[in-house]
Amino acid sequence: MDDPQKQAIMYGPIVLAGALGTENFPETDIVADHQALNNFELIEVPVLVTNKKDVNKWVNRIDSKLVFETESVGQPGSLKLKLIPFYELHHQRYTVYWKIMSDKEYQLYLEKKRKEQESLNKLTADVVSPNEQQPEIDHCIQSRNSFSGYLNVVHRGWRDARGEEGFFSYQMKIDPERSNFLAVKYFGNDNNIFIDGIEYERNFDILVDDIVIANQKLKNNQPSEGLFDVFYEIPKSLTQGKQKVTVKFKSYEETIAGGVYEVKIIVGDMTN
Repeated sequence: MDDPQKQAIMYGPIVLAGALGTENFPETDIVADHQALNNFELIEVPVLVTNKKDVNKWVNRIDSKLVFETESVGQPGSLKLKLIPFYELHHQRYTVYWKIMSDKEYQLYLEKKRKEQESLNKLTADVVSPNEQQPEIDHCIQSRNSFSGYLNVVHRGWRDARGEEGFFSYQMKIDPERSNFLAVKYFGNDNNIFIDGIEYERNFDILVDDIVIANQKLKNNQPSEGLFDVFYEIPKSLTQGKQKVTVKFKSYEETIAGGVYEVKIIVGDMTN
């Protein structure tokens, strides 16, 4: 089953927002520069799971100030969720649009996600999440002129390298007996940027054990599509007799390598 369309909940002409609290929220959201919180880490919004098609059967008004509460329909966790007028919601996490499913639809949704993850796990030899300290340490990160951060619109951390001599690299497991492919996630809206008045092009090389296997350019490759994957075949001559290889992303003068949002080694036949 495909992911359902997101829906808003209304009370007459009034949009009701889900008040999702302040867990993992900044210590203060009152700052001099409002853009400072643009990429603060988000949370997963609960899915509303109910077999009752009439919203009035599972959303109840609990006081005279247009405060509402759902039955225990928020999943995972069978949560009761508070709904208040959007114009009254301040200084906490919230959502206006919800995924609403029946019990059957939700089970099919979970089963689909489980099967997709199992299939992916069978193919995945190794994976690194940039900007996460432990995964990067575990993969022996090396870098020069490298920067990292978090982009909340895609719920992912990123890393890049900038300018002449810029690079970052990870040691990654491979399967010497099978075909190995490098799968890298990029952001579809990434484009050239200006740094100190100089335009930097996102044009970089990808190396495996210091051998260039690909050149990649990022210039609005998939605008408004979020993250996308690019797959690169690793020549067998670079993997035979080895258990690990070093994957490097290298920038040059007035160029940027990345941003890179995930690095993964996939084994097997990518044509299937």
